[in-house]
Amino acid sequence: MAPPPPPSAPELLVGVDGGGTSLRVALVELGSTGLLRLGGRKGLQDWPGLAGFTPVPIARQRAEREAPRLDEAERLEGRARLETLASAIHEVCAGLPKARLRLGLALAGDKTEDGRGICVMTHGPRQPALLDELEQALRGRQ
Repeated sequence: MAPPPPPSAPELLVGVDGGGTSLRVALVELGSTGLLRLGGRKGLQDWPGLAGFTPVPIARQRAEREAPRLDEAERLEGRARLETLASAIHEVCAGLPKARLRLGLALAGDKTEDGRGICVMTHGPRQPALLDELEQALRGRQ
């Protein structure tokens, strides 16, 4: 695995909008007016929806906000969504020069206390370690 680019490397900004059934990923560029705009590279992907996964009732999710108890089906769905997200980001960035990746994530759900995961999600799995796992998955793809 190659080391990450140095802090002085150019930056690549990618925006992610994850809804209940799908996610959109797009390269974000600085426009001529100084405002951000969507770049030419975009992707749309459906979430996997593994058999056997049913979202945990919201009341239980809220009760477990600090220490979620994920069952095997929720863990597997979370892992499948993580892989889908990492693949979609990788596809949008494929073939571009090496750069520091900056992500803007908009995902449905309530953030964990540290802001790096999702502890309550209506239509999906809770992913309390989402950003740590996503960083690992993306590093594995360089």
